[in-house]
Amino acid sequence: MTDLMLTNLPVLASADGGLNYLHGLLFLILCLTIGAASKHFLKIFPGIPLPFTVFLLIIGLVMGALTRPKEDASNEGHGHGHAGHPQTESHHDTGHHAEPSHDTGHGSHGPEGSAGTAQISPVILKLINDFKAHLQSRNPKDPKLLQTDTEHMQALRNLLDEKDAWDFYESTYPGLQAAYAAIPAPGAPVTAVTPPPQPEPTPVTHTSHAPSAEGHGQSHDHHAHAHPDNTHSASHGGHEEKGFFAKIIEYIIGAIHWGAQMDPHLILYVFLPVLIFEAAFALDMHTFKKSVENAFWMAGPGIITATLMTGGLLWLCVQAPNLGLEAWKNFSLEEVHRSLGLYKENFTYPSPEAMAWFLCMLFGGIASATDPVAVVALLKELGASKKLGTLIEGESLLNDGTAIVVFVVLLLVIVGAQTWSLGSAALGFIKIGAAGAVVGGLIGLTTAAWVKRVFNDPEIEIGIILVGAYLTFYAAETFMGVSGVLGLVALGVVMASFGRTRISPEVEHFLHEFIEFAAFICNVLIFIIVGVVIAQRVALDNLGTNLLMLGIIYVIIHVVRAANMGVYYLRMKSAGYGLPGKDAIVVWWGALRGAIGLALALVIANDHLHVGNYSGPNPIPETIRDQFLFFVSGIVLLTLLVNATTVKLVVNGLGLTKIPAVKALMMGQAAQTVERSAENEMDLLKNDRFLSGASWGRVRNYLPEMDVPHVSEAEKANIDTLAEARRRLLEKEKASYWNQFGAGLLGPQAVNALSGNVSEVLDLNGTAPLTERNYLKDVCGSPSFLGVPLDALQGVPFLGGYFHDRLAASYDAAKGFVVAQDEVKKLVDSLSLSIDDSVQDEDIKSILLKEIDSNRLEALGYIKDMQEKYPDITVSIETKQAVRSILNHEQATIKKMKKQGAIEADEATRMLDDVEERMKSIMDNPLKLKVPTSQEVLREVTWLQGMPTSVIEKIISAAQEKTYQTDDKLMNQGDPGDGLIVITRGSVRVAIEDRVIDILGRGSVIGEMAVLAGIPRTANVMADTGVTAVWLSSDDMQSIMSESKELTESLWRTAGARFAENILAAKEPYRDWTQLELRRWISEGKVESVEESARQDLYGKVAILVAGRATIGEGQVVDAPALLDASAAQIDAGSRIYVCSSV
Repeated sequence: MTDLMLTNLPVLASADGGLNYLHGLLFLILCLTIGAASKHFLKIFPGIPLPFTVFLLIIGLVMGALTRPKEDASNEGHGHGHAGHPQTESHHDTGHHAEPSHDTGHGSHGPEGSAGTAQISPVILKLINDFKAHLQSRNPKDPKLLQTDTEHMQALRNLLDEKDAWDFYESTYPGLQAAYAAIPAPGAPVTAVTPPPQPEPTPVTHTSHAPSAEGHGQSHDHHAHAHPDNTHSASHGGHEEKGFFAKIIEYIIGAIHWGAQMDPHLILYVFLPVLIFEAAFALDMHTFKKSVENAFWMAGPGIITATLMTGGLLWLCVQAPNLGLEAWKNFSLEEVHRSLGLYKENFTYPSPEAMAWFLCMLFGGIASATDPVAVVALLKELGASKKLGTLIEGESLLNDGTAIVVFVVLLLVIVGAQTWSLGSAALGFIKIGAAGAVVGGLIGLTTAAWVKRVFNDPEIEIGIILVGAYLTFYAAETFMGVSGVLGLVALGVVMASFGRTRISPEVEHFLHEFIEFAAFICNVLIFIIVGVVIAQRVALDNLGTNLLMLGIIYVIIHVVRAANMGVYYLRMKSAGYGLPGKDAIVVWWGALRGAIGLALALVIANDHLHVGNYSGPNPIPETIRDQFLFFVSGIVLLTLLVNATTVKLVVNGLGLTKIPAVKALMMGQAAQTVERSAENEMDLLKNDRFLSGASWGRVRNYLPEMDVPHVSEAEKANIDTLAEARRRLLEKEKASYWNQFGAGLLGPQAVNALSGNVSEVLDLNGTAPLTERNYLKDVCGSPSFLGVPLDALQGVPFLGGYFHDRLAASYDAAKGFVVAQDEVKKLVDSLSLSIDDSVQDEDIKSILLKEIDSNRLEALGYIKDMQEKYPDITVSIETKQAVRSILNHEQATIKKMKKQGAIEADEATRMLDDVEERMKSIMDNPLKLKVPTSQEVLREVTWLQGMPTSVIEKIISAAQEKTYQTDDKLMNQGDPGDGLIVITRGSVRVAIEDRVIDILGRGSVIGEMAVLAGIPRTANVMADTGVTAVWLSSDDMQSIMSESKELTESLWRTAGARFAENILAAKEPYRDWTQLELRRWISEGKVESVEESARQDLYGKVAILVAGRATIGEGQVVDAPALLDASAAQIDAGSRIYVCSSV
């Protein structure tokens, strides 16, 4: 197609209706390419001080500046004429024109002689003037004038390339097509072309769209033959085809201009929901709850006071002469409304002085809000402390919502949609803000409930959450007329707290990755668009005065920020985590401005406004609009280029990045661990047949060399080792809860309760004993309400299910707490080596172990009580969790087989789908079971699995059922081992001397080694409740074992596995494994019986001496049970060892 010739920017006219969308696609490609390349570049050169978003902004500025259309001398006296900013006729110095007519639907119109007319082909110029004259003659009182600046000439071009538009214009102005085809090609000299003779124009009517056959044929010919590939062929002036690279440059410039002319609502409605939700969803909820009061003071009342102070100081500037703000105090809304035909008889119009005040307040609201898009991106690169980072992020999220509320309330007054009233403004502020949060909260609860009904389907779950984000913003802004930003914050908070555990554990990782990627794309697009828009759309006339005013405003916002924080500092200093003075300085200097402020300024710069209940022409004078855009863009640019790049220097100067001595020592220990691991791996690889010939000296150059901060002896002396040890154990405990939840072994209610409460304990920084858990009874004990047990609800219709759910959550939490304590206990020894030498003191180790054991026993006591009070319910709960554990293992096995190539992908998918269906079934459907009988419990004992029926029947016949009262002794430490017992109901305490080490319940077997080797009892066993147990004497067991080799081997294997677990659990690398992982690995081992004394090769094996004696090393004699930590050992005759493959 033919190009509309602009001598300095020919490509703009090459965008026809289809090519416009291709320009958008190309702009997206350019932005993503720049984003990925910039991220990669900053990783290659980490010394560059610019944050990623600032880097993108600079690139956008360069792109916009290089493609900014040159202004023409003819612009003088006709407004600014900058690219992409439509010019309009002056109405009482307001910069407004009549609203475009809706009966033609062909864009907005402006006067002849606007920017760019000297660069347009005389043919098109003649057509425009004639068409303008025709429209004026049709309705002189309502002239609709064709605009001739860059943006609207491009819009005209788009219209002329549509068949319906050709037909319409041809019927109105015969000969238009022929004249249009005579436009010179890009690059050709502009010469006057005489248009063909044309008859008198025919009146425009609504029925004139019906094309004639001739006109229709011309239209098709124009599209099909006139200008293939957007260039002129020989039949159109004989111009040569453009070169390949020239076309690429044209398309790139066109794409950049497409981005520069993007509607600011696109930033608000498309990009913002993802970014706000991502920022809120990523918040640490516990830290946010503690910081939310401080964030509220800055974002709620603080935004009002900041708006008043900023607006007030700007109003003083308006009153001052020679600052270029004269138009602000001469704005008469009444005159503008009269010129636009919008005058309202019974409306009280504000005076120009009042309008100046409202404009200043509007600017103050926009300029006072910090931007979460910029702040969140900065915090991730800054590495700020969690408390400080959450405060800045929380304030940014909240105050952008409140700033938009202020913006809407004031703008409605300025455009004349409502009159000013302090009461109505305050009520509107509260209504719009609070109602927005309510909308987000309700949609968040609905979203969480929907997601809970989906199981392990990333596409559906992520899709639902995205729908929730966009629906929240759309419903709040469109249907409710309230704050969509605050709605998104509420949605994110709900999903990050209550909703996080409703998302399938397997999907949560995918969700975070997807949301982060979507936020990356949005950040890239926003900051590049911001740069392009600033460079292309900001007016440059009166540049010196505007730059001076920009500098003044930059100072004002920082002064106001400091004053505002001073107003609320006393309260903020004592609320939540408080606000130390150094942190306050970072909060002050790190208040960046960004995409939201710019988007609001772009909304004001538009000719047409859609805000609240108002949709119509923008009455704000064009000069003021231009200055709004210039000042806001300048603030965005300065805060991102100055504040963002220097905030690290501020933080370093305040000493906030200094690593604490304890953390430095931990880093040193971690570095040593990594270094040792790398050295060991290198030693192993030296024996690899394929790598033994490598240059190991060169390989050594790549071993880790970590720069660990030095810790002086004085700093070491001040370290509270016990407190730091407790803090790290609590971090491990918290991680254990989420690991259990991820494996499907801990429910949503339990993980929320346990994780939230351990965070409270962490806030004490280890100064309190680990046993100070005031919440444990409420979370893990039998359900109650205000101290009143809920047992009575069991038989009540509808409420019985509630009681069952509460009991299941309590039992779940108690079990999860015990598992976490077991994992934490294994960490104690490694902690004693990771801080300083004094930690090896047995007193500290003893304190930690006693605290952990006390916690563990307390939780086991709660489990015991629930098993005793509600046996049927606890059986159902345990059964359900056992099924889930088995299905988890089945799922992991299928995935492992797929990875190893044992099964194909389609087979694995079918098998996994089947597993997930069974998982969903067990999760959704409650089980109702009875307590198993003693015989049923005995049949499920581990060492009886796989035995012949005859052997099982002999065991059952030999079993004797016994009952014990509370505190009765079942076994005494040191007594001869004369049999074993299987607990079938109730629970028992296991103690060594007077120290209780465990509580065992239904299904536990005690005393196998007494039967196997006749060894004495190693502990006291007492009934903790009423107990029912099955007793099997050693004589009966030995008799049955003599007839069944399988039973003997099974018992030895069970005993060997138990010894292996007890010995290995506290050693590396097994201390980092979960109990289930360790047991699973041990279960793959076997018992080896040594008939004659012999030397055993143990290289590449893990061997536990289960019975007998062995000699290792230089004659070191080892008695069972013990770990044979050697590559070989001399095993005595009659001994048994349990052997596992090396990890």
